[in-house]
Amino acid sequence: MFKRSTDSEKLRVLTVAPVSWGRNTIVNFFDCAEHQARAAIELRLTDGILAFPTSCRGNQPIDPDTTEQVLNYYRRDD
Repeated sequence: MFKRSTDSEKLRVLTVAPVSWGRNTIVNFFDCAEHQARAAIELRLTDGILAFPTSCRGNQPIDPDTTEQVLNYYRRDD
């Protein structure tokens, strides 16, 4: 079940690991990546057990109107 879960579901499941477990124990028990175990420990510390991870996708997408204005500017024949 763990292998078929989405990334956010995996992190939620990993937060239920005992507090006494370190990153390596979580990696070995769940057969997950080290960065997942590290993120799950941090998530558990900040938001608690079975918390939903926040999505940080970086930069916000450019507004389509802005994109269209830029394209029109460079396409015009002046």
